[in-house]
Amino acid sequence: MKKILEYMVFTFVIADIVYLIGMVYVLMHDYIWKKRGKKRKILSGVSIKVLLPALREVSLVKETIENFDSILNEYKNSIAYIITTQKEDEEIKEGELSTHKCVLNNIKGHEQFLSLHYCGEKQGKSLQLNHALEYIKSKIAPEEYKKIYIGVYDFDSKPSTHILQEVANIAEVKGYPEIIQQVPLSIKNINSLLKQRKSLLVLHGMQSNIRGMGIEKFRLLLSGKKIQLPMYAMGAGMFIRMDVLLKRGGFPVPVDDLTLGYSAYLRNYRFAPVDSYNYVEIPSSVRAIINQDILIFRGVLSGFLEIKREKSVKGLWLCVELILNVGIRTFVPWLYIIYTIIDLFDGGNFSGKLLILLPYVYSILGWIAMNCQQKIKGNVKTIVMAILLSPIWRVIRTLGAFICIKKLFVAKIQGKEVSYKKTQRD
Repeated sequence: MKKILEYMVFTFVIADIVYLIGMVYVLMHDYIWKKRGKKRKILSGVSIKVLLPALREVSLVKETIENFDSILNEYKNSIAYIITTQKEDEEIKEGELSTHKCVLNNIKGHEQFLSLHYCGEKQGKSLQLNHALEYIKSKIAPEEYKKIYIGVYDFDSKPSTHILQEVANIAEVKGYPEIIQQVPLSIKNINSLLKQRKSLLVLHGMQSNIRGMGIEKFRLLLSGKKIQLPMYAMGAGMFIRMDVLLKRGGFPVPVDDLTLGYSAYLRNYRFAPVDSYNYVEIPSSVRAIINQDILIFRGVLSGFLEIKREKSVKGLWLCVELILNVGIRTFVPWLYIIYTIIDLFDGGNFSGKLLILLPYVYSILGWIAMNCQQKIKGNVKTIVMAILLSPIWRVIRTLGAFICIKKLFVAKIQGKEVSYKKTQRD
């Protein structure tokens, strides 16, 4: 029994080792191999439209407009669209300020910002993005689409000031790749969470950033070396060529980024990485993380539909990847806990001890990676507690997958569409 468990848990371990190898490679790239020097300015014909979907974001409106105002001023051939929703206006209490009104008050005098208001009955980030895409399409001649990139950021994003210039440079130097991707790292509010002693949220930041560097940026860098591994897009820093996006039928619903990336991979589209990172907030509660995981798992499942839809020779390779991903997000963390308990009771062996220790090593390296990006000051006890909770946290993270499966099952029986909650911020 234990031997069978050991083989099953080994898939979990292999994934961790791959992530760690990828993270080390990316750290070497970022701090040793990457060419330093001034960013090359190009008088570029590349036009960039940045989409910022907003729902219940009043507390972030001023900060986000200030952040992106400096970004847009660095690259004049750009404009940002803030997309709010009529549904929010209808749901807020009397006397409360809506995101839409707050945006209108704050973009006065900012010429490179435009406010759009989505009034559809159905809600979702993808629908807001498609509303903006239709508006842009109505203002531009079709022959211009190939030199326009549609960028997407979450409302709490804080990318580097030169990001749009970087994207324009990559577009011209690399022959207008279909997707240019900046990797998001969950780090923006880490010091605040440490002060509040929220160990689980700190741990989530550690593990998310290992994935961001060890899988997402690692694969993007390999794609530049003609090594094509299964790839997906990330909705907090993705730039898609407009003609490609329109050919796809706009942003997929309900998950805009993962589904779009799987489709692009199957169609042999080119991915190009941006060397800087986009700093985003770690969700402010365990419930918010689970809501986020529900959507991520829904996006993973959408990959199977894309395989069926695209009928690409790459479909088999992506299918294997998705099956492993589903296993790692559902039952494998539970098997790991069972294996650990059995190993502790029967005395264990050397290989068993290595299996048990790996999640802790994983979290420690995640902490090192975070410190490489930002100077972090915090309570040592909180950091130690976060690392000790590593195996338990992986089990908690499976709840998002199981809730997603339940939602899909119930919706299928009732013949209704699945509704997904927005990740809340304080």
